[in-house]
Amino acid sequence: MAENRTNLDKRISVFEKYKEMVFLALIGVIWSYFFVGSFNKLDKIDDRLYRIEMNTNTLTLKVNLHEESIKELQKEQKHALEEINSLKSSILILQQRRD
Repeated sequence: MAENRTNLDKRISVFEKYKEMVFLALIGVIWSYFFVGSFNKLDKIDDRLYRIEMNTNTLTLKVNLHEESIKELQKEQKHALEEINSLKSSILILQQRRD
């Protein structure tokens, strides 16, 4: 019985001796778990923001291209209207000469 008691005392003294180190190790493991987890979440957020930025840039480029197309079509329309007006005036002049 005395031998069991001394064995238990030895185990308790070893635990007491390394209790602080074990506690600090546990704190370190828990802290690193949260630290790594937070960086993983930040990486995911960064990836999402990058994808949003790329989509926004693509959409902006498409809008700019459409705006340029609209401007070109408006110029063509204006030119066509000028030609129509020119032809109308030529027709009027020809009709006046014929009469």
